[in-house]
Amino acid sequence: MSDQLLQLAMKRFGALTEAEVRMFRAVAEGKFPDFSSPHAPENDPALAERWPKERVVAADRIVWLATDPDATRFVTHRGIGLKGVRIDGRIDLQAANIVFALYFDRCALPAGVNLLGAEIHALNLSGSHVGRITADGAKIEASVILRAGCKVNGRVRLIGARIGGNVDCEGGTFVGGEGEALALDSAKIEGSVLLNQRFLAEGNVRLLGAEIGGNLSCEAGQFVNPGKNALTADRMKVEGNVFLSDGFAPQGRVSLPSTTIAGFFVWRNVARPQDTSLDLRSAHVGTLWFGRESWPATGKLFLSGLIYEVIDDQQTFGAETWVAWLRLQPPRPFRPQPYEQLAAVLRKDGQEGDAKRVQYAKEVDRSRNTDLAWSQWPWYRMFGPLIGYGYRPWRAFWLSLAVVIVGAILFGMGHSYGLLAPSKAEGYIAGANGKPELNPNYPQLAPFMYSLDTFTPLINLDQAEFWLPAANRGAQWSLGPIVVTTGGLLRVYMWFHIMAGWVLSSLLFVGLTGSVPGA
Repeated sequence: MSDQLLQLAMKRFGALTEAEVRMFRAVAEGKFPDFSSPHAPENDPALAERWPKERVVAADRIVWLATDPDATRFVTHRGIGLKGVRIDGRIDLQAANIVFALYFDRCALPAGVNLLGAEIHALNLSGSHVGRITADGAKIEASVILRAGCKVNGRVRLIGARIGGNVDCEGGTFVGGEGEALALDSAKIEGSVLLNQRFLAEGNVRLLGAEIGGNLSCEAGQFVNPGKNALTADRMKVEGNVFLSDGFAPQGRVSLPSTTIAGFFVWRNVARPQDTSLDLRSAHVGTLWFGRESWPATGKLFLSGLIYEVIDDQQTFGAETWVAWLRLQPPRPFRPQPYEQLAAVLRKDGQEGDAKRVQYAKEVDRSRNTDLAWSQWPWYRMFGPLIGYGYRPWRAFWLSLAVVIVGAILFGMGHSYGLLAPSKAEGYIAGANGKPELNPNYPQLAPFMYSLDTFTPLINLDQAEFWLPAANRGAQWSLGPIVVTTGGLLRVYMWFHIMAGWVLSSLLFVGLTGSVPGA
C-alpha cells in the first residue's frame, strides 16, 4: 500500500525529498513519523528555519494527500500525523471534506492553515509554531487542540465553526497583533473551551455569541490587550461553568454582557484585578462566586441587569460587604436593579435582615446619585431617612419617644413655673379673697401624659384638651416691637410638638405597613 501511494505521489509531483517519501510511506502504514533530532535543543519550532531539508515537507503534498480521492483512500483511520517537521507553504484546505484528523506535533507551519468552510475530523497542533489559522464556518467532528506550547503568530479565526469536542488551548500562545488573537464568535462547541494554565493571548479573545456545551476555563490564563477588550464574550451561552480565577490575569477589559451561564461564574484569585474592568450587564448566571480579593477598582464593575440564583460566600460576607461590592459600579446613572437582585437572593436564602440592609443602601445611594425631582426631594432628603426609607421603621419610634420625653420635661417645668393654664372656664373657682383659684376638681396635669397626648394624633388621654401654655405668662424679652414670653415660647414648642407627632406617627405607620413611596 505504501508503495502504491508513493508511486501516485511521484506521478503527481515528480521527484520527492527524503522527508516526503518517509511521510507518504508512514501515512499509508497508519504511522506518525518523527523527524525530531536526537539533540533536544534542535527541536524547538522557533528554530525551524535552521532545520535541514531532511525535516522539510511541502504544504501542497499534505493538501493533495488530504483531498485527492486517489490519495485519501490510502490514508488510514489514524489520519495524517507528523512530528518535528517544517511545512513550507500554507496548508490550504478551504472547503475540503476530510474524514480523518490532522496532527502536527512540535512542527513549524509558518504560513499557517486555511480550513475556511472545511469539514474535518479533528485538528491537533500541540507544541507547534503556526502562522494564522483561518477556519470560519468549519465543521470539526472532534476537537481543536492548540495546546502544550503551541504558538500562533497571527490571528486564529473559528467564527461560526461547529466543533464536536473541545477547543483546547491550554498552555498555548496566541499573538494577534493589533486585532483579535483568537476569535470564536458564533461558534458552537459541544465540549469545553480551555484557555488556562499558561495560556497567553496578545490581542482580544472573542467569543461573541458562542455556544459552549461544557466549561469556559481561563484559570491562570493571561489575556493581554491593554486599554482595550482582553476577553469579549457578549451573548455567550455556557451550559457548564465559567472560571476566571486562580491566576487569571487580564490586562484589558473583560466584557460578558448578556451572557448566559447555567452553572458557576467564578471570579476569584484574579491577578491585578484593579487594572481591569468587568462587565456583566444583563447576564444570567446560576451561581455567582465573587472573591473579595478580586474586586475591580471603583467604577470598573458593571452589574446592571445581572441575574443570578445564588451568591456564593454569602454566609461569610455580610450585607455591608456586598453593598460595598455593589458600590464598585459607576455611581451615575443610578441603577436600582443590582440592589434588588442581591436582596432577592439573600431573602430567598433566609437572610431577611441582610436583604433589608441592601434595600436600605439602595435608597441611600439613590438619594446620593440621582438628580431628584421636586416631588421626590421631601422623601429622600427629609422624611425617608427618618425611617430608613421604610426598611428601618423603628427609627421613627425611638425618635418619637425622645420627643415625648423632651416634651414631658419642658411641660413639667412650665407647669411648675405656672406657664400652663386650664383651657376651660371650670378650671377656676373664686377664691376667698375674690381672686380666681385653680379648681381642685379640675383634671390634674401629668407632664408625661400631656406630652404623649399632644404628640399622638387620634388618641385622647384627657390632658391636651384641659391645659394650654399661657402665652402672656412668664419672663418677658423685647425684640424691637415684638415682646417674647417664656409662656409664648412654650406654646410655640407645643405647636412643633404636635406637628412632629403627626409627621413621626405617619412615618411609623408607613414604615410598619410597607406603604413606602418609591420603594
